[in-house]
Amino acid sequence: MRKTTVTALGRVRAPASLPDTRLPFERNVFQVTARVTFVRLEDDTDFHLVLRDGSAQMIAESPLPVHAVRRPSDADRWRTHVRWFESVAERG
Repeated sequence: MRKTTVTALGRVRAPASLPDTRLPFERNVFQVTARVTFVRLEDDTDFHLVLRDGSAQMIAESPLPVHAVRRPSDADRWRTHVRWFESVAERG
């Protein structure tokens, strides 16, 4: 996991074209300290979040646990993750 900021991620240049598979950059996991201003469970089963840090804002994505749980020990961590996202979404 790499620590970074919303501003730093906002400086990453978009690729000229998109391949059929994920780009190497998209396989990273980042830790960002920011305010979550919007959460939505999308049709692709990922949580889409709007993150804000000062005047910087970005959209982030978090996989639904069914895609991320690889070991039984991961399940509790992901259940907590989902409950937190759901509680934020309910508050608007």
